Amino acid sequence: MTRLRRRAAPPVTLLLLTMLGLAGCVSAPSAAEQTQFEEGRQLYRAADYPAAAAIFRPLAEKGLNGAQMMLAMSLLRQGPRWAEAEGPIDPVQVTAPQREALRWFKRAAQDGDERAQRVLDNFAERGLRPS
Repeated sequence: MTRLRRRAAPPVTLLLLTMLGLAGCVSAPSAAEQTQFEEGRQLYRAADYPAAAAIFRPLAEKGLNGAQMMLAMSLLRQGPRWAEAEGPIDPVQVTAPQREALRWFKRAAQDGDERAQRVLDNFAERGLRPS
């Protein structure tokens, strides 16, 4: 199960926010964000990947790591299923949404999501890297 969590702020940022009394602003997702995330997951499970991506995008842009991963998965499924096949990936088969998915996997991995890093490693082994 994918969990929604806000990306951790760098220590210096946390120190500054604490001094300003705003440290709580970078912690847990709000109830509204949790509700949006669940709506996106329901759309993803129903295979409505474009609608799921539209729900996950604003959450991912806010730095919510679980939403970054789900946005990447929603985008990845909009096109040929080369990701599920074995062997090298033909870059010609990769659609624009799938290229964007690779960038979101990269962002999630940079924010500490190990699943996203495993996905990127798998694609790199098969000759595909995010731009």
